[in-house]
Amino acid sequence: MTQDLLASAAVKDILTGMAVGLGTGRAATRAIRALAERAAAERLALRCVATSKASHDLAAKLGLTGDDTRKNRGACLGAPRVPDSIGQAFVPAG
Repeated sequence: MTQDLLASAAVKDILTGMAVGLGTGRAATRAIRALAERAAAERLALRCVATSKASHDLAAKLGLTGDDTRKNRGACLGAPRVPDSIGQAFVPAG
């Protein structure tokens, strides 16, 4: 698999122990895949909260654990805005 440099850059600052908001859409899908690859390689312990069922299902399939926003609505809402250049794929929950 070819490394997605933009998606890898979007998830590079995520550290073990963080709660991570998983966005929805094409950029988010790329970032979720990059995060799952990195989490497996580095054994990162993360709690992921997805903004959609599709993102939740993809994350679960790739081994990322957490909830979708129907169970935990506050985790992504109101979090700091991520620059558009990153695609708003991931937002560490506060």
